[in-house]
Amino acid sequence: MLGQFQWKRVGAEWRLSHDRRQVGRVVPDSKYPDMWRVKLPGGLSDMVNLSRARDAARERAPSRSSDCGMLQKTRKIS
Repeated sequence: MLGQFQWKRVGAEWRLSHDRRQVGRVVPDSKYPDMWRVKLPGGLSDMVNLSRARDAARERAPSRSSDCGMLQKTRKIS
C-alpha cells in the first residue's frame, strides 16, 4: 500500500521503507546481545532495546512521500 511505512528484516538488521524507499535502519549492537542502535548519517545512536530503536527510526523518517524523495536526493542512507 502506497504511503505506508514497512519494516523488513534483512540479515541481522531491520530496515524501514516508505513507498519502496529505505528511510531508516536499526542494527544490532556489536557487543551487547538484544540491544540495538539506529543507523544515523553521522554514525550510530545510543544503545536501546529493539522497540525503542524502531520507534526512534520511525520518528526520524520523513512523514510524506515527497519528503522521502528529498531525503534520497540530499543524503544517502547506507
